Amino acid sequence: MKRLSCLVLALAVLGAAAFAQPNKETPKTGGAAAAQAGKEAPELAALVSAGKLPPLDQRLPSDPLVVTPIDRVGKYGGTWRMAFRASSAWSFWTYVIKETEIRYAADLRTLVPNLLKGFTASPDNKVFTFNLRHGIKWSNGDPYDADDYAFWWNDMVLNKELYPSMPSEFAAGGKLARFEKIDQYTVRFSFDVPNALFLQRLAQPRYMGSISIAGGGTYGGSIAKPSRYLKQFHPAYASKDSIDKAVKDGKFNTWVDMFTAKINLIVNPEVPVLNAWKNVDTNTKSVMRFERNPYYWKVDTAGNQLPYIDRQEMYLYADAQACLLKALAGEVDFQYREIASLANYPTLSKGADKGGYRIIQTETMNMNNHTIFLNRTTTDPVKKQLYNDLRFRQALSYGIDRDEVNNLLYSGLADSTQVAPPESSASWEQDVAQMYAQYDMAKANGLLDEVGMKWDANHEWRLGPDGKPISFNKIFYIGAEAQELIKATWKKIGINVNNKTVDRTLWEATMEGNDWDMSAYGTDTGGGAYLPLAGSGIFPQSKSWRPNSQWGAWFGTSGTGGIEPPAEVKMLKTLYDEYCTTATPARMVAIEKEAFRTYVGNLLSIGVVNRTKYDVYFIANKKMKNTPNKMIDDTSFYHPAQFFYE
Repeated sequence: MKRLSCLVLALAVLGAAAFAQPNKETPKTGGAAAAQAGKEAPELAALVSAGKLPPLDQRLPSDPLVVTPIDRVGKYGGTWRMAFRASSAWSFWTYVIKETEIRYAADLRTLVPNLLKGFTASPDNKVFTFNLRHGIKWSNGDPYDADDYAFWWNDMVLNKELYPSMPSEFAAGGKLARFEKIDQYTVRFSFDVPNALFLQRLAQPRYMGSISIAGGGTYGGSIAKPSRYLKQFHPAYASKDSIDKAVKDGKFNTWVDMFTAKINLIVNPEVPVLNAWKNVDTNTKSVMRFERNPYYWKVDTAGNQLPYIDRQEMYLYADAQACLLKALAGEVDFQYREIASLANYPTLSKGADKGGYRIIQTETMNMNNHTIFLNRTTTDPVKKQLYNDLRFRQALSYGIDRDEVNNLLYSGLADSTQVAPPESSASWEQDVAQMYAQYDMAKANGLLDEVGMKWDANHEWRLGPDGKPISFNKIFYIGAEAQELIKATWKKIGINVNNKTVDRTLWEATMEGNDWDMSAYGTDTGGGAYLPLAGSGIFPQSKSWRPNSQWGAWFGTSGTGGIEPPAEVKMLKTLYDEYCTTATPARMVAIEKEAFRTYVGNLLSIGVVNRTKYDVYFIANKKMKNTPNKMIDDTSFYHPAQFFYE
C-alpha cells in the first residue's frame, strides 16, 4: 500500500473519530413486577396461545436482569445477518452472544452480576460465593441452578479424561479450588491462597469459559453446564450400554470424544444454552441459522423480554474475501471478525453509504502480529540445540526487517516491536519493546557464526552445527505475506525456511503436540480493558501456551504431563501466580514489567509488529439501533439482545 493511501486512511479515520463516549448503561436487577408486566415477541405469544410454550411469567426468572437500552426501548422483529468462514464460526459465541456469571459495566472497571444475582469475596480473597438468579431456565426449559455448577465441577473438571489440565482461573498456588453447593441457588469456590483476580478473570472480555476440556469446548460463556441434558452422555449417570451405543452411533472412538461433541455448540444444536439466540444448524451448511431463546432471562426497562431480533443467519464461506464482499453489499448487519482489517478499512469506508452501514471504532487487546515460535522441545537433536541457544534466536530476530513488514503491509501504521504491551500501558518499556528488534545483518551473521553454522560451498545456505545441510519448516494459517518477507531476509543470512499455510484446526492441533519446527501467529499482550492473562500470552498456564505447549502442559498438570521447562519459564509462572493471588495494583505493574523483560530477554518468541488501532472495528447496519458508538471487541458486553431494527 502506498504512502498516499496511508494518508487517505489516516484522514478517513480522523473523520470517523468523533465518536461519542461509551454508553453509560448499567444493568439493573428488577423484581417480579418486571416479569409480570412484561411483553414478548409475537412469535412466542403465538406459541403460548397454541399451548406449545408456557406463559411468559413461567419462563422468566423472578428477578430478571433489566437492561437499560442504549438508545430507547426497541421493537421485535428482523434477522441479524453475518458472514463468517466456517472454521471461525466458534468466535460468534465467544465474542458476541455468550453469557457469563459476572461482567464489567460500561466503564470497564466495575464488576456487576449477569447470570448471578450477586457475588461476594472474602476479605482475604480466598472464598467466593455466587448467588444465582432464581428461576432462570436453559433454552429447553430445564432449570438453571447449582446442580449445573456441581456437574461441571464434579463430573467434568475433576474428571482427568475431560480436563487433563486444571482450568487456570480456578487454580491458585498450584492447587485447584474447592467447590461447594450451598443450596439450590448458591455455590462457593474456596482457595488455599488468595486469588485476588478471580472475579476479574471471569469478567474479562472474550472470556472463554474454561474450554480446556479435552477435544472440544463450549466456546465461551457460563461455566455452568446443562446437567440434566448432559448426564445422558456421561458414564457417571448413564449405563455402560447406553454410553457404548452413543459412541458407536456417533462413530466416535471414545466416550470422551462423544461427550465433547455433545457439549459442542457448533456440532450439536441440541445442547441447551443460556444465550439470547440458539443455533438450529451446524457449521457444515452454507447458512447457520439461530432462533431466539424463548426462556431468555433479560428484559428491557418496560418489562419486554429480550431479545428484540427474531433470528440470526450466519452465511459461511471458505475465505474471508467472500465475507468482505457480503459486507460491501450491505448484507452484514453487525460484525468485525472476518471483515475488519487495516487493508480493508479504505474499501469499507468508501462503501459505507452505498452499503448502508457505519463503522464503529473499537478498543481491543493488543496483539503482536506474525510472532514466530521455535519448538525448543523438538526431538530433532540438531534443531533442538539451535533453538535452545539464545544467540540463534537473537540472530533470527536481527534478521527480520520489521520496518519493511510495517511499511508494506501496514502502511507504516504499526509499531515494529518485540512481544510487548501497547505504549499506552503502564508496563510498557521502550528498551524491552526494542530489544533485538533492529534489522542488523552484521549482528545476525556474527551470531550465526558463533553458534557454528558455517556457509555451504556456494555461500548460499548455512549448515547445521553438525556440518550438514539444514532447513526449517514454518507453519501458520494467516499472515503469509509477512512470513514471506521474513523468509526473504532470513535467506540473506543463510537460513533456509519452508513456509506452509495450513488449516487453522490442523495448526492448533499441531501446536498442542511436539512435532513441529517453527510456527507463526500472534501473541496477546493485554492493554486497555484487557489484563495480560491470555493463555496464549506471556504467562505459561496450560498446553495452549504458544511458545511451547509441552512446557505449558507441564504447569497445567502440576508436572505429571508435558516437559519440564527451563528456569526462565518457571520464573514467569511464579510471577503469574503472584499476579493472580496477592499483588496490589502497583505490584501488578511491576510484575508485568518483569514478565515482559523476562519473556523478551529470552526471546521465548520473536515479535514482529503490534496490531494497529485500525485492525479492529465493527461495521453496523445504520438501521440497527441500540448499538454502541464506541466499544471493545467483545459485543457481549453491550447486551446484543437489545439491538433492534428501526
